[in-house]
Amino acid sequence: MRRPLWSLCALLLLACNVASSTTRVLTPVPGTQTVTITVGPFDIHRRYRSMEGPYVLEKIRISDLVAKKDSVLSAKRVKYVEGGTYASMTGAQTDTVPIHCSTRRRTLYWLRSMSLEVLDEKDQPMPTAEFICHMNLDVDSAFRNQVFPESTPCSVERLLTLTQGQTTVRFPEGYGIPIASDESWTFTFQAANRTTDEHRVLRHRLKIELVEDKDLLEPMQALAWVTPYLSVVVDKNSPEARAKELKDMPGCLPTTLGLAAPNSVPGTNFDSWCGQRRTGHWVVAPGRHTYQTGVPELHVPDDRVLRMVWSHVHPLMESCALVDCATRQPLLTVKSSTRTRPGLEIERIDLLEFPQGLTLKSNTNFELQSTYDNTTGVGQDSMVTMGLFFDDLKFARPKWVMENQNEDVNCAIPNQRKPADPVVDLPLFDKAKDGPLLTEDQQVTLMTTKGPIQLVLEPKLAPVTATQIYRLLKAGAYDQTQVTRYDPNFVLQFANAEQKAGGRSLEKSQAKLLRRLPLEAHPEPLHQKNVLSMARYQDPTSGVSSFSILLWNAPHLDGQYTVFGHVGSDAQTQATIAALCKDFRPNEQVITGAR
Repeated sequence: MRRPLWSLCALLLLACNVASSTTRVLTPVPGTQTVTITVGPFDIHRRYRSMEGPYVLEKIRISDLVAKKDSVLSAKRVKYVEGGTYASMTGAQTDTVPIHCSTRRRTLYWLRSMSLEVLDEKDQPMPTAEFICHMNLDVDSAFRNQVFPESTPCSVERLLTLTQGQTTVRFPEGYGIPIASDESWTFTFQAANRTTDEHRVLRHRLKIELVEDKDLLEPMQALAWVTPYLSVVVDKNSPEARAKELKDMPGCLPTTLGLAAPNSVPGTNFDSWCGQRRTGHWVVAPGRHTYQTGVPELHVPDDRVLRMVWSHVHPLMESCALVDCATRQPLLTVKSSTRTRPGLEIERIDLLEFPQGLTLKSNTNFELQSTYDNTTGVGQDSMVTMGLFFDDLKFARPKWVMENQNEDVNCAIPNQRKPADPVVDLPLFDKAKDGPLLTEDQQVTLMTTKGPIQLVLEPKLAPVTATQIYRLLKAGAYDQTQVTRYDPNFVLQFANAEQKAGGRSLEKSQAKLLRRLPLEAHPEPLHQKNVLSMARYQDPTSGVSSFSILLWNAPHLDGQYTVFGHVGSDAQTQATIAALCKDFRPNEQVITGAR
């Protein structure tokens, strides 16, 4: 059963082996690399309810975090949520995702810890986390299953959440999450304000500790994870649905009835496996209330040995427990405390660690139970999510590690459009409406600040892509578009046509020409030096206007990316490319025109 994606968080912890994330001393292991992401500033101009306020969503490759060390996600990326709706804080942006694909060799790293802090108007760390809602970290589970074939299959995208009351997660010594250097993580940073009417302009700073596998001095045990969450029934609670729930989860109590929070974010409401309509964000009336739901994803054929549990909850949660439905005994319990004056602020959420291991027995039914004590006199919204990390006994280092990292990274020439500004809003190229398609090769001289480059567009390779790029070039859509990326012996990349120097924009007539392009890939070895290759995201139809000149053969891109032409072999073209690469700095050089 696939759970919905939404801004969740919550976990559990036992009375023993509990660590406070605000007081724990972190001792990095030898070889640790610390990278940071600074986000904002967030303009906090009023109080926000839970699940509301300014946020930034960004997808970043691990190798880029390591190469850059200190990344900045500026105010251009800030959006906000109000009343369950999303809007841009600063208007439409075409800010570039900081992706450079800094290495062509896949490298194994281990995630050791993450911590989040708030920076005040003077960029000084604040003593409290009152202006943090959460930082959610999601992975690409399909990619991880591909690059780590000998491991517990990854079925959960939410890796962890840092939140008010639990701003640091560090794995026990000797344990970590294996990471491939070319995998990408999706970060969601959201600010909060429940405590003051004062106007504040603040930033968040995330610190990530990684260790490269080759730098380890002691063995590292891989961890896998699962993130159960608590839901309540809001509708479609037929007798048949209740009977199926109790039959499938014997010993567990029926899922509690509840009301969906009025400002629930998209994806929060869903249909359960037994047919009920549920929500993961619900209203807590004044007083003390207990909620429970069975978690079928924890019913597995093998024992699991837990090492750590994080939690993401809302203010006023008192406790949350993972209960063995057969014995009705809590296996672990997380407690939380909330300050209610001058506003709601979570002071602490227990972080559970189990250095000796805590076993979840196979073929056992578990349920989540949580108690909220609402002392405010008005309804409040709530949620509970748990992050359980357990030994991955199936993990083995992949061949690309054991064979001296002898595998090229699929750098996937990424489209430079922001993930938060989805290209799905653009129409897909329609041959009937957007044609006619080119039938003959077309030569275009691309003028840059370093000289001319002869392009040859080849419709026999990719008729739709060649036609579309030719149409944009002739319309002047690339004028002042930036040269955004250079990877030695790999690619020189031009940004999306709308990413221009000086903050310029496409003309309306040019913007109307933008289309998403189908993947026109071939299994033959086409990705060779001097070819033109389209950029895209993971969706095969997410290419629009960003493309690259390959500086060397890249067979790992064959069959996955569209080749639509090549650059000339003349001396002037090659000299211009060399000049653009020399002392390259992102976005300083631009296209000046095409003829």
